Amino acid sequence: MHDTFTDPTIEGTFSTTALRDTAGAYIREQVKAHKSIIRYYHQRLNALSFTCRLPPEILATIFGQLVESAHAHYAGRRKYHYGEYLTQTAPNITWIPQVSHVCSHWREVALSAPYLWSSIAMDHPSWATEMIQRSKAVPLRISYRGILYGKHGSKVESSYTILETVLCSQLARIKTLTLEPQLVAFGENTMAMGRFAKLLSMLKQPAPMLERLEIKSPLAIVNMPESNSLPDGMAAGCQRLAHLDLDGCSVAWEVSAFRHLKVLSITSLPINSRPSVAQLVALLSQTPLLESLSIGNMQTSCGTVPLQASTIILDRLEYLSYSGDLPSCTSLFDRLTVSRRAREILLHLTPETPNDSSTASLMKSLAQKLDHDIAGTVSKLELVGGIRYWKSNDLQMPEEIPTVLIAIFFPGDPFPGRVAFLQSLSLDQLQYLEIDSPNIEDDALLIFSDLPNLKSLQITSLEFRLLRILGRGMGTKRNAPVLRPSFTALKNLTIVNWAMDLTQRGKDVGISLATCFRARKKAGFCLGLLELDDCTAVDEEDLARLRNCIKKVDWDGIGEVKDSDDEAYEYEAW
Repeated sequence: MHDTFTDPTIEGTFSTTALRDTAGAYIREQVKAHKSIIRYYHQRLNALSFTCRLPPEILATIFGQLVESAHAHYAGRRKYHYGEYLTQTAPNITWIPQVSHVCSHWREVALSAPYLWSSIAMDHPSWATEMIQRSKAVPLRISYRGILYGKHGSKVESSYTILETVLCSQLARIKTLTLEPQLVAFGENTMAMGRFAKLLSMLKQPAPMLERLEIKSPLAIVNMPESNSLPDGMAAGCQRLAHLDLDGCSVAWEVSAFRHLKVLSITSLPINSRPSVAQLVALLSQTPLLESLSIGNMQTSCGTVPLQASTIILDRLEYLSYSGDLPSCTSLFDRLTVSRRAREILLHLTPETPNDSSTASLMKSLAQKLDHDIAGTVSKLELVGGIRYWKSNDLQMPEEIPTVLIAIFFPGDPFPGRVAFLQSLSLDQLQYLEIDSPNIEDDALLIFSDLPNLKSLQITSLEFRLLRILGRGMGTKRNAPVLRPSFTALKNLTIVNWAMDLTQRGKDVGISLATCFRARKKAGFCLGLLELDDCTAVDEEDLARLRNCIKKVDWDGIGEVKDSDDEAYEYEAW
């Protein structure tokens, strides 16, 4: 019926321009009227759907989940920018057409929910101003990750101008502020430094809503503290600040207004902006609620804490990361009592000492301090690129209860003081050990061989060094001194990257391994499981010999298989 609709008013031909204009005006008026009718019926049809019958508060909550999901999906994406890939974490705007461009009801609900528009990335200058208006008076989350200086009228310049305006007029509304400006690509760094310093100076205004502040300075490699330091007095206006993350940007170390801080991270500081140990201790004494602490660098081997300084107790600290020289770290821990709630402690250290003996003394002191402060016993230890060990309060169920990870990283292998550190730890309850350190000291291996509860060992290379220790106390030579057996509790052994055809004194690794465990089985120290991972020159004869003296032998099948016609080559190191 409607396919054959006609309107007699405009049927026929129009011979004059006036008639054609009149007909055209009439048609446009009818089209407009019918569009309004169609829009009305569409609205009524949409109103019958389930989503449009939801209360506006519920629909707005769903929109809020969509917005958060869009931001989370966008976080971590990588963007190619002037020769490097940058991780993007700014709020995005892809959710806007999915919400406000679907129907008039959804748009009305979205516009009446100001918190949907409160996460604003200055990278989108065309939307930033509009979103600030739509957010009304709710707290804002502002992020800026653009270039600080651009051509007049460009998107870069517009973004910076809007950011400056927002910091001047809306700082009291900002709840989260992230500033990660990028280096200027075309030689305008002088102007960029000035602008960055200007942005920091604006933070001196009162910011009563500010809870999270993240600043990453593009000028961290430039020793210009006046250009990348938070303004004096800034903390006084940020009484709710709980998260402070500064990368390449320093702070006045004497401030006493950060009492509500829960997360503090200060890294990549210019040399002349780094705090002394005394300054850091003074700052930490004002942060009783701290839960996470990351310190990138301190002044090298200077600024020791006065003896009369009181000990700091951070009862809520769960995460601690420190990078710097060993003397400063030891001095810091002398005045810091680590919380019993601690879950992860990461120390990236450099010796900075004149000789190994002083390094050993400092490492011993550090180990004793950590062992005393952190509750529980050491249940797992890894020597892989450093020292990592886990402490647990219940060795019967170590995987089902919270454990504490403590990691010490030093440049080089071996690093000075490692043996002294291990000797100072209480390792009597150690159950799992992994060694991937080609230059591990013999004294360290001997420490592990005497542990009474070590059940599982994974070791990379070090074939004959381990076999020599495993065979201790298993000899049958007459008149030989009686030696204490090693690894008496060992049940599981994983050997990685072993060359089974390496030889020493006429015997290859495969034969020596079987001989060793045959003697250990005879002495009552039978191994329950032997795993061979990425081992080379493994043959069926080796496996058969091992299975005769070990309950279970697993080989991953990876690595070269030894040809019976090939002769084993001599292992020159031994």
